Amino acid sequence: MENRKLGSNIQLKVGDWVEVRSREEILLTLDENGCLDNLPFMPEMFAFCGQRFQVYKRAHKTCDTVFPVRGRRVERTVHLETRCDGHAHGGCQASCLLFWKIDWLKPVGRTSLDNAASRAGAPSAEVPPSKPGRCDESIVWARSQRSAPNDGTPKFICQATRLPYATKDLAWWDVRQYFEDYVSGNVGLMAILSGLVYSMYYHLSQSGVGLGPAMRWFYDKFHLLWRGTQFPRKWGENSAGRAHTGGNH
Repeated sequence: MENRKLGSNIQLKVGDWVEVRSREEILLTLDENGCLDNLPFMPEMFAFCGQRFQVYKRAHKTCDTVFPVRGRRVERTVHLETRCDGHAHGGCQASCLLFWKIDWLKPVGRTSLDNAASRAGAPSAEVPPSKPGRCDESIVWARSQRSAPNDGTPKFICQATRLPYATKDLAWWDVRQYFEDYVSGNVGLMAILSGLVYSMYYHLSQSGVGLGPAMRWFYDKFHLLWRGTQFPRKWGENSAGRAHTGGNH
């Protein structure tokens, strides 16, 4: 049985009210690995079922921090003001912002979207009770970790570790992402322009033409003119003595 696509044509914006679907509805969207479009629905997320939230951001892009840092495109996904408490992942305290597929939500208080959601169909109308889904709650829990083959220690699996497989490549110069930032309400026009200027400045400083040190010095020296911070990407060492670059991505 194919996993269901609930409200696949709905576009949510910042500030829209939504209700997290019931666990039964959500389980019907998941495959045998507890995922939708390769994105896991994690055990910590069940606690939010039936609750209402405003959309915090449209999660159409993110950063891949598993492999070398790069931009990634995300489809039909939003952020609510909900974070993972880590109780199914060894008490992880990263408190990551959760990704919510639109299929796991239903709009509230917008007539046109409510009608679209109802046209997507109730579970009883689309999936007869005699045809159970491919996933149940025990599978969601089981897929949140697996034992390492060498010593049997648990290896945790979550949305953060699976992001590279649930997303697509997104180049920094793809202007469509900035248009969606604006129309979704994620950021204002000035923030987008500032980001574009910084991105071009950074990539020019990394172009290998020998301007990098001078450009970073200029940025640090005159950052107060545009009421910003010093150059946000700097090399240093972490607690293990390994070189890394810090900054906003």
